[in-house]
Amino acid sequence: EALKIYRSLAKVNPDAYLNYVATTLNNFAVLHRKLNRPLDAEAEYNEALEIYRSLAKVNPDAYLADVAMTLNNLAILHRKLNRLADAEAEYNEALEIRRSLAKVNPDAYLADVAMTLNNLANLHIDLNRPADAEAEYNEALEIRRKLAKVNPDAYLTDVATTLNNLAALHYNLNRLADAEAEYNEALEIRRKPAKVNPDAYLSYVATTLYNLALLLMKDEQRRGEAKQACQEALDLYKVMAGKVPQRWSQYVEKAQQLLDYINSL
Repeated sequence: EALKIYRSLAKVNPDAYLNYVATTLNNFAVLHRKLNRPLDAEAEYNEALEIYRSLAKVNPDAYLADVAMTLNNLAILHRKLNRLADAEAEYNEALEIRRSLAKVNPDAYLADVAMTLNNLANLHIDLNRPADAEAEYNEALEIRRKLAKVNPDAYLTDVATTLNNLAALHYNLNRLADAEAEYNEALEIRRKPAKVNPDAYLSYVATTLYNLALLLMKDEQRRGEAKQACQEALDLYKVMAGKVPQRWSQYVEKAQQLLDYINSL
């Protein structure tokens, strides 16, 4: 209904209302993506992008950020649809725009640069380009560390996310010492907000502990540490499954299977 109204207003006064049409299309696309209606979402993102591009030609300071946002959203959709070449092109264009905006206003846009780098690195993992992914994760991590020094409440959890991603990459590359250090730092960061807001952050603590257990069990001398990490992950998953069984019961089973395997070694 909102979209219908904005479209009618934009026909009479496009300068005042076209941006509202684009914003509503973008919001609609986010909803349709969550409702597993990817074709609808894609059409809405593409129309929003076309509008934002036209607005940005006239007023880049006001609308280039919206172009980058929509490109990023479209890339997320295309990655889920396994259209990886499309997603890479969209992430790269979004990154280029956000870098240019961050040069002028780093306080407003550096976080977006880091987010896009992290997303692009995830894509490059899918494309089996680990060197590119590592470089992007490292740059994202450097930016997020700087932001977290000024505003830890807003950005420390992002530091932990990138550390966890980098650790997973290094684990797959058999760089276990690097991976362990990164998992441990991510775990230390994640424990703090989990004490204040367990519903939001306990799952991240549990996942990091589970990943750490997988790593530690590779070393015969550290199976006890692996067992301890896995047991803690299992206990946390049980707590979450007690509240939302349909979401977390499978993770309880998965952690129990890993713990049984470690005990059998």
